[in-house]
Amino acid sequence: MALIAAYPNALSRETLAELTNYTVNTGTFNNYLGSLRSLQLIDYPDKGAVIALPVLFLEEAARR
Repeated sequence: MALIAAYPNALSRETLAELTNYTVNTGTFNNYLGSLRSLQLIDYPDKGAVIALPVLFLEEAARR
């Protein structure tokens, strides 16, 4: 929900962890991000940043 609320902006990994009540750079947090990236729902636009991808927004995805 935090990445969706921030869209189209990216969040730092630290901010995302804080907003989602996880600890940054832990196995659980990294595993969840890895799974979401494998599903092509998020991406890493810059080092230390995470962004939701347009596929999560049907209207935006339809425009592409």
